[in-house]
Parts: sequence; C-alpha cells; structure tokens
Amino acid sequence: MQKFKMKCSPIAHIGLLELSLLLIATYLKKAWDNKDDVMPWGTLRYLIGDAMYGGRISDSFDRRILKTYLEEYLGDFLFDKFHPFRFYAGPNGVVYEIPAAGPKENYTSYIDSLPIVQTPEVFGLHSNADISYYTSTTKSLWKDLIDLQPRGGESQSGRKREDTISNVATDILSKLPQPFDLPKIKKDIGVPSPVQVVLLQELERWTKLVVCMEESLHKLKKALAGEIGMSNYLDELSSSLYNGQLPSMWRRLTPQVGCLFVIFIHWLHPLL
Repeated sequence: MQKFKMKCSPIAHIGLLELSLLLIATYLKKAWDNKDDVMPWGTLRYLIGDAMYGGRISDSFDRRILKTYLEEYLGDFLFDKFHPFRFYAGPNGVVYEIPAAGPKENYTSYIDSLPIVQTPEVFGLHSNADISYYTSTTKSLWKDLIDLQPRGGESQSGRKREDTISNVATDILSKLPQPFDLPKIKKDIGVPSPVQVVLLQELERWTKLVVCMEESLHKLKKALAGEIGMSNYLDELSSSLYNGQLPSMWRRLTPQVGCLFVIFIHWLHPLL
C-alpha cells in the first residue's frame, strides 16, 4: 500500500503513530477505570485524523483515506459480542480479527498464524495493486543496481567512463533541433486564437527544454575535458547519461503530454 505523503521525516512519522496508539490506550483505560458507557470515538477520530497524525498529511486524498480507516476501525462495533468485528475474511480461510482476550500466548500464536505476505484485499485495495507495487519495486531495485556500478576505471569494452559519457553527449547534441524563433512566430500569428495560445505555451516550454539540454551538455563536455569544475548537477547529468536514465534537470522541463507532442512538433516545424 502506498505510503501517506507527510510533511515529516520517517522518524517523526513513527513518533506520530506511537503517539496515536498511546492516545487510544489512554482513552480506553480511562473509560475502563471510570466504567463509562460510551467511548468518545468522535474525539479520538478528530485528534488522530485531523490534529496529530492527519495534520501532517499534505495530500487531501491521503487524508480522506486515513479518515475512512478511522471510521472503519474505531467504534463500539469492535466489542460487539453478537457480531464479532473482522478486519478481513480471506477466501483461503484466514480471518483478520481481534484475538480473544487472554495471556500473551493468545496474541503471539494468532500473529504467527497470519500469512507472511499480505494481499491488497486486506487493506481494502484491488488485487491489481500488487502489479503497481511490484513494478515500482522492480524499477527501484534495478535503478539501485545500476547506480552501484563502479564510477572509475575502464569498462569491459576497454573504454573509459568519461569517454562514453562524452560520446553520448556529442550524439545528443548532434540530434538536438534548433530552438523556435518565438518572437517571429508570435509576430506572424498576430492576435492568437485560444488554440494558438496553447500552441505558443507549448513551444515556449519546448524551447526552454532544448536550450537547457544544449547548455548543460556543452558544460558537461567542458567539465569532462577539465576546462571547468564538475558541479553537483553536472555530475548527476553525467551519471544519468552513463546509466541511460533521463536527467532530473531535463525531466522538470519535459512536457507531460507523451510522445505525440514530439511527433506534432516535427510535423509542424517545416510549416513555421
């Protein structure tokens, strides 16, 4: 299951979770000691979902998921003796429920009986969630393996790493198109229509991307030749080119409209 987007570090995330558990335990003990007939579930849901834990979640959809879980798992129905509460009942006979009260062995034996790998249905997700999880995990694993490659010496083909990066940079520079002459295009269009306004915006983004690629590649070639210093962003660019990855400085300027935009630009360029 995807993690919540939170404005805090992993350590603070664990601290907020422990604080929420402590808050639930405190309210339960207080209700037991005072022999209260009603538990303040609404107060608990607000404190956890809006004030403490939920207050650090930056994404509105993640906050909605958290509140849904709180509505589902915090209530008097947890202690209904006639209709026992179950988190999930799987088709293979595994039931996720609250263990019967008793000694420690009751809880440890129940935990040991649960499957090691949990299915997405346990968390209320579709079974296809496994596909996206394993896909992202595999991509992350291969990326880490590629990043662990040695950065010095010669490759198996006998070429130095710097020579390979320089050749890739030269090849990309030879294939880069010329930036569009935006002032001339705007002058030829005159008063743009709504469609032409969108076209001009995309052309401006495309020009920024081409200029950024050209300038960064020229600086990288100078850094590899020892003419200028190798900065952090140039080192990241060289590693991305060597590993066959899209550099982050280019990704930020890449239009998020798929490859059709590139085909459209190549078709439109002779007409402009």
